[in-house]
Amino acid sequence: MSPVTLIRIVLVVMFILPGSISFVAGVTGSRWFFSSQGTKYFRGTFGLMGARIFYTLLGLLLIACGIYGLIDPEHLLRR
Repeated sequence: MSPVTLIRIVLVVMFILPGSISFVAGVTGSRWFFSSQGTKYFRGTFGLMGARIFYTLLGLLLIACGIYGLIDPEHLLRR
């Protein structure tokens, strides 16, 4: 395995794993996620429903970025 491939895999995992956690927590409204200090600002600003929507969309965005990194972006641009 080349170093470039290893770096791509690590970067993809760094996007997909937090994206999955954010998406699942946003959809299910997990108490452990929304009771943390990190979500306090969004809960206070948008309310619980708004924070759930925000974290669901954030999770989808991170997962999409991870999938895009998994596909070879340079190959898509070479057409």
